[in-house]
Amino acid sequence: MYRNLNLNPKGKMTNDCVVRACSLALGTSWDDAYKLLCDLGFEMKEMPNNDKVWKKLLESQGFRRVIISKGSKKSTVKDLAKISKGKKL
Repeated sequence: MYRNLNLNPKGKMTNDCVVRACSLALGTSWDDAYKLLCDLGFEMKEMPNNDKVWKKLLESQGFRRVIISKGSKKSTVKDLAKISKGKKL
């Protein structure tokens, strides 16, 4: 079920999608996610919304990238549930 959720404290929805997504994924406030991304971006000499930055942030917090596509077959919710439980497709 779709639920509209915007964690930006001012309700803005422009140019901060990476911050909003990281905030939701990490269970932190928008402000804390923004600070984490900016600090890491500064350290890496990249912009905070750069793919390298947000991927490194999420990996540092225990997230891992999982490719769910199997060739031309589209993955299903059932497939994703198996992956989240550590099972192979």
